Amino acid sequence: MAAGLAPERAEALVLLQLGLPELAQLYDYQAVAVTDPGRFEDNAFTAALVTADALHSGVALRLVDPATVTPVASDQLARLDFARADHYIARTYPTDGVPDPATGKLKLTDRREGLTNGAPTAHDTLYGVVQLGANGWVRCDENAGFTSTLGTPSRSDYCGGTTRSLGHAAVTDISGRKMAEVVAEMQAADGNSIFGVVPATAFANPDATFPAGSQLRYRRGVDLVQPYSINLANPSETTSFTTLEALIAAFPASGATLPAGTGTISLGVLNEQQTRLLRAAFTGAGTVQYYACNFDSATNAYDTCAATETGTVEIRTEGGARLLAFNGGHPPTDVGSLRTFGEYSGKVYVVRTTKSDARYNLNSARRLNGVAWEAMKPQLGIGSGA
Repeated sequence: MAAGLAPERAEALVLLQLGLPELAQLYDYQAVAVTDPGRFEDNAFTAALVTADALHSGVALRLVDPATVTPVASDQLARLDFARADHYIARTYPTDGVPDPATGKLKLTDRREGLTNGAPTAHDTLYGVVQLGANGWVRCDENAGFTSTLGTPSRSDYCGGTTRSLGHAAVTDISGRKMAEVVAEMQAADGNSIFGVVPATAFANPDATFPAGSQLRYRRGVDLVQPYSINLANPSETTSFTTLEALIAAFPASGATLPAGTGTISLGVLNEQQTRLLRAAFTGAGTVQYYACNFDSATNAYDTCAATETGTVEIRTEGGARLLAFNGGHPPTDVGSLRTFGEYSGKVYVVRTTKSDARYNLNSARRLNGVAWEAMKPQLGIGSGA
């Protein structure tokens, strides 16, 4: 309002920016019913937490009116996986900067490019992940809906809305700074987005600097949903089965051999050190026997398996997709994800989801803007024909 907005307009814009359903929540977020205090629910209470974190981080709050904003096209390097100039994948988020007047949201694109041993990387490899939404599986590619609201804090909906987050961003001018130094700092901090680049040796000119207009964007936020996902690009994430019933039938507990653990199916690691593995076999209609095994993550080998808890399991339909849900009796794990199985396009795949606990849904990202990235590409030999 200090910038000239009418009170009613300012209120409406905050609701749009944070995705809040009603004005009452803006003025009394503590009255919002919290059904699970252990997770970040998509409500005004979480929006207040993110806003408080912005203030404590020294980030200025900003409200932007999409009706009066001057559109500015921009880009950012979301992630770079680099082995060498002829073997890399780069992921960027370009936008034309034009907000939708009704929703106040910018449309972004998840754009990816890369080379695999000198040849263009296949589209299905670049975009190998599908996520489960309300209406089925969505491939997270350049055609999936991806939006973000203006201002600080802001709300982002990714991959057709299957991923939603709230966060705030601080922007730092890195013009004139050495590329090697900036990348080294990014890699040593939380939220790094540049992998495989060795700052001391990767740049054609070790003293190359970023040009005017180069920026580093640091975003902190929280994920509001935990979608099921399948990595189609990873051959080890697919099975030989076409239905969940066939998978269950192939692993009866009567066929399990201990301590070798043969005849059981993997449900992922049990601990953060990745020295223990959880496996399972089915004991009947809707019941399962779990096994804990020693595990060597370097060789992906396991042994010394022993029976542990028993539990229940069911085939459940969510968003039109069939999933295997391990219910009561599932042994607790110390990792942030859960592993199960689901059907997609006539096959059974490994399906993963992040646990809903708040600590596993904090996120941060340090990203170069488009100006900095375009200047860095030739220094890495990308696009130079090297």
